[in-house]
Amino acid sequence: VPFIAAVQISPEGHPVYAIFSRVKTFGKADVAQWALKHLAAASIVVSDGLNCFTAVQAAGAKHEPSVVGTARKSSAMPCFRWINTVLSNLKTATGGTYHAFNFDKYGFLYLA
Repeated sequence: VPFIAAVQISPEGHPVYAIFSRVKTFGKADVAQWALKHLAAASIVVSDGLNCFTAVQAAGAKHEPSVVGTARKSSAMPCFRWINTVLSNLKTATGGTYHAFNFDKYGFLYLA
């Protein structure tokens, strides 16, 4: 199930809100629709570099990709600290109850 997980952080770098939204695909049209619904125009969005996240600009948000790959693990990147923490907590909480939940593919998105 493709979904966007987003965490809003305060100016001090602390998490304020988290949202998990199911999307049909990680296509630009679906991400743009999501952004128009969930982002303020002044948002600064840090993503994992998936091309579809450039579509957040449709809502007037600024996009700052931080590419994750084989050489760069998101868990070692400070900009993904809170999204990794939230997703890890979700995985731990659901792991005992829902054994079939697949965490292999998801996109990272930060909101400021």
